[in-house]
Amino acid sequence: MLAANPLNPDNPVGVDGVKFAAIDSLAISACQSAATKYPDEPRAHYQLGRALDAMGQKQLALKEYFKAADMGYRAALFNLGTIYRDRKNSPSRSNDASSLFLASARQGYAPAQFNLGYLYEKGRGVPQSDAEAVYWYRLSADQGYRNGAFNLGWMYEKGRGVPQNYAQAADLYSDAAHQGHATAMYRLGILYEGGMGISASHHEALIQYLKAAEKGEIRALTAAGRMYRDGQGVTKDVMEAAILFRTAAAQGDRQAAGLMKKLFASQDIARELQRQLKHHGFYDGKIDGAFGRGSQAALGDFCQCG
Repeated sequence: MLAANPLNPDNPVGVDGVKFAAIDSLAISACQSAATKYPDEPRAHYQLGRALDAMGQKQLALKEYFKAADMGYRAALFNLGTIYRDRKNSPSRSNDASSLFLASARQGYAPAQFNLGYLYEKGRGVPQSDAEAVYWYRLSADQGYRNGAFNLGWMYEKGRGVPQNYAQAADLYSDAAHQGHATAMYRLGILYEGGMGISASHHEALIQYLKAAEKGEIRALTAAGRMYRDGQGVTKDVMEAAILFRTAAAQGDRQAAGLMKKLFASQDIARELQRQLKHHGFYDGKIDGAFGRGSQAALGDFCQCG
């Protein structure tokens, strides 16, 4: 099963599947043999399409996806939906995507339910409807699909399509976070920090921010930096705050850049940063509280070294 999708609930028992990026060229010949031997088996055509797709042979992949989709195979319907959704310069493609997602979603395919919900939320190919978005997000979340849980949590947090309910949002974010959803960790941290729908805890907020940051959520770096700067949920540490702000700013976070600038503007904090940088051997200038180019370069070197 060199091209089986690990998210496909219709895989045979014991078949774990292969992530799209991990499919190699050997899968094509194996899947072609299976599709030739079992021409009426939609899964064989779907997996051949997936192998071809992974190798960049898009047109051939489409033919195989269509063969499987014509037999009602829900994973193939979903894959076709994503292809049409992602094509540019053709408004009608959104309509095609929504129809394909709907056909798959009605068969209980969680990724299709989530994507259909997203189209309703954004009004792409379907009339904009928060209520419909919530309906489809909930169906996918109920199947343990983390993206569905996160988006449904967002709808509850913002009161879109449902009455605003921070406690429900926290529960859903927690479900998604336990499955590794970085932005869910970040949003859960915000709820902990503000005591919204959940007992306030700066310590737990920081834990969630740091977990999210490890998974690449840039905003979480900035949030964690604030906590270190202010000593909330952790011992105050302006050096750690500066490192986090600088790391986030280097990745394009404007809020982090602004907070870092304010941090450097405080002479007391600037002196403390200079003292620590000198102690670690990265700065040999004056401890004067003027955090100029030399001090900032030293901080940059310290961040790279750490």
